[in-house]
Amino acid sequence: MLTVAASLIPAVTMAEITGLTEDTILTPTGSIMTTTSDSMGYTSADAADKKDLTITDATTTVYELGLDKSLSFDGLDVFSMKDNNAVTEESGLIRGKENGLGTISMSNNNKVVLDNNDTVSTGSNMYGGVIRSYLVGVNINNNGSVDITNNNYTTTASSNSNTYGGAIYVTGANPFNMSNNGAVNISGNSLTSKDTAHGGAVDIGQVSGTEVMKWDANASITVSGNKAEGKQARGGALHAKSATTISNTTGTVSFSGNEAYSSASTAFGGAISLEGNGNVNFQKNSTVEFINNSAQGKAYTYNDPAAGGGAIHGINGTSFDFTGNKEVNFIGNVASNANGKAIGGAIYAISPGSIVNISGNDNVTFSGNGVEAAGATYAFGGAIFSKGGVALHDNKSVVFEKNYEKGGDTYRLRSIYAKDTSSYSPTTVNLALSAADGGTFTIKDSITVGGNLNLNEDYEGKSQNGTFIFSGKTTESDLNAIIAAHTAEGETARKATAEEITLSRTSDIAGSITLHNGTLSLQDDAVLKATELIIKEGATLEGSRTNEEIAMVFAMSAEDEAVLDSVASLDADLVLEDGAILNMVGGSIDLNGKALTMGSNIQVSYTGNAAEGEEVVLFKNVGSTADNTTEFELIINGKNSTATLTDGNVVVEYTASVPEPTTATLSLLALAALAARRRRK
Repeated sequence: MLTVAASLIPAVTMAEITGLTEDTILTPTGSIMTTTSDSMGYTSADAADKKDLTITDATTTVYELGLDKSLSFDGLDVFSMKDNNAVTEESGLIRGKENGLGTISMSNNNKVVLDNNDTVSTGSNMYGGVIRSYLVGVNINNNGSVDITNNNYTTTASSNSNTYGGAIYVTGANPFNMSNNGAVNISGNSLTSKDTAHGGAVDIGQVSGTEVMKWDANASITVSGNKAEGKQARGGALHAKSATTISNTTGTVSFSGNEAYSSASTAFGGAISLEGNGNVNFQKNSTVEFINNSAQGKAYTYNDPAAGGGAIHGINGTSFDFTGNKEVNFIGNVASNANGKAIGGAIYAISPGSIVNISGNDNVTFSGNGVEAAGATYAFGGAIFSKGGVALHDNKSVVFEKNYEKGGDTYRLRSIYAKDTSSYSPTTVNLALSAADGGTFTIKDSITVGGNLNLNEDYEGKSQNGTFIFSGKTTESDLNAIIAAHTAEGETARKATAEEITLSRTSDIAGSITLHNGTLSLQDDAVLKATELIIKEGATLEGSRTNEEIAMVFAMSAEDEAVLDSVASLDADLVLEDGAILNMVGGSIDLNGKALTMGSNIQVSYTGNAAEGEEVVLFKNVGSTADNTTEFELIINGKNSTATLTDGNVVVEYTASVPEPTTATLSLLALAALAARRRRK
């Protein structure tokens, strides 16, 4: 083992230190190693017998690159920069020259470790606790593993103490390239400032039209437990102002337990905050997950929130793009404000041009995300808040469930809030969603849209014929579980009120809803409010109970009251265009006094609780019909039939489209017929 004193290093040229013949420890206490005249590099003398290099116990900046000079730690067994405790006027243990064009490289090592480095800067506007790069490329490529962990960066200036990147700050035309590594672990890093704190682990500066960060083809990426803390905190793990791409990861890309925290003002983007004109792209990864990240603020403002985006936050025309991944999961992320408005439990896209695009993936899940506004009712978007646009298209499976809003002591299940909350001249926010052919898009809570909602329009030349499901089956149990989880230990949790349950089942669309293709299924007391619901030719409107509840009707005794009534509430004018399809699995759709328009060649499939020749109610509480029509020609279960409007209900005789039942099922069908008769009394 060779230990080298700091005073020896400045005189050593690159040629003399290229090949290490034994494990080496550098202890640069109290001095600076510079590269003002030459680039510097460390590697092993024998590529087959790689050596360790450890830099430790530094009390100030270790390397400051000269103009256009480079620094490399390549071809080692383990390169470690750990347990340094530096106090500097500026920032970075390794500092790239401003406007320099060199590179900082840590590549082709068996392992790279940047661990437990504590840096304190006494100046203002500081960048990068371990590595600061201006135009200098940072390459961490082709390593067996990379650990960037437990680095803590603090600034002490009382004013203008803007701090960026707890471990790494990169800006310029040369990117931060971290690719083709094994497991990458960026965890436990922190950034603390009395003013602005951006990027608890990494900050990417703004360069127009340049991809400043590129992480490609790593085995796995874990970004966990990082924290940005300041008067204004953004990006608990990553803050970016330029294009950033994380792609082709063979294992999991995981952002978990990261936090943006402010004890007195605003906090946005528990995991990632994006501003400027760049995009953050997650492309062709196996699994991308954001779990239990948080943005916690404390401030009251009339219009703007003090906390938003428990997982990700976008502003100023920036966008997030999740495409071609096998799994995309947002679970348990929370945005909370101790003194006012909080919005976007998982995602907060504030600007009209900020888009969140989650398209072309296999499975997408938003579950258990929430917004919490203590002492206020301003809590919007349990999973997503957007004034710009949310695009979810061509995914095989999408599920929104258990996403909640907590305003004061009131709870509501609501996953998407796509509406401008501004008091002055709010913009109209429209929303388009689609499900891939054969796919499903399930919403077990509710959504709010300030404009129109378009479902299953063609997307980039591909047809979208999947099924949209709005379901109220688990609303009450999900609400009760969330309330219980927020009840203090030792206290008895209250149950959800009837108003909380109704609001949680109610999706409110200010404009119209148009189903272009595929199926819209309203299940188990889900409520859909809009000015108009339009079902295009070949598209299907479906109302249904779950199989368990249908089976309960079949099995009930003659003394029991019928339990199968409305399956959904549609508080909107309904237009079934020529060739539309109505699929009813028992029950009826309540129109709440709104208008009904039915074109020609309407195909009706009705199953569940009627016997041959029995009248069944397709729609009830119909307020009016086009041209005061009282009879509608349609095809029910393959037979031409006439539906009639009687006392506000549209009824038709049931025609079975299945073979005659076996003797074993006759008793159940008889009970079903009895249930249907009792229901219509």
